[in-house]
Amino acid sequence: MRGPPRQSLLVRLLGVYMLFTVAVLGMGFVVNLVMQRQLRADAQAADVALGQAIARDVDAKLNTARRSLERLSELDAVRRGDADAMEPVFRAFQ
Repeated sequence: MRGPPRQSLLVRLLGVYMLFTVAVLGMGFVVNLVMQRQLRADAQAADVALGQAIARDVDAKLNTARRSLERLSELDAVRRGDADAMEPVFRAFQ
C-alpha cells in the first residue's frame, strides 16, 4: 500500500502564496474600512464646527443690529415720528 500522494513543491508554494495574498488583501480591506469611517467622522466633525462658527457669526451680527435698532428707537426724532429730523440720523447710521 502506498502513502498519500506527495504534492509538488510548486503546488505547496502556490498555496502558501495564495494564503498570504488573501490575508494581506483582507487586512487591507479592513484597514480601508476603518480609515473610511475615521475620515467620515472627521468630515462630520468639521461640518459641525463650521456650522457652529457660522451660527456664532450670524448671532453676533444680529445682536449688533438689534442693539443699533434699540438705540435708534430711543432717539426723540424717531419717537416723535419727525421724518425731517430722522433723515440726518439715518444718513449717519448708514
